[in-house]
Amino acid sequence: MPSLGIEIKRRCRSCGKEFIIKTLDSYYCSPKCSKAAHARKKRAEEKERKMALIAKMVPTIREFISVKEAVAIYGVERQTLYRLLRKGIIPCINIG
Repeated sequence: MPSLGIEIKRRCRSCGKEFIIKTLDSYYCSPKCSKAAHARKKRAEEKERKMALIAKMVPTIREFISVKEAVAIYGVERQTLYRLLRKGIIPCINIG
């Protein structure tokens, strides 16, 4: 491929290092960063799939739900849920 004589720099989406792109759709500085980003994406998709499965299995007629079920249903992080419980925004009862 003939060179145009211009260098376009981008910041790697994985490690943050600056690099000169080889193609217009380059987002990662190396194959290592590309594989790490792909693995992160797959883990996030798997986690999302598991949470959707948990949320689907929770019965609609139930007075109480566990923290794990609440995280799956409402799509918030566990720490966010605990913070909202401490502030009293969400009512809670400690059964265990």
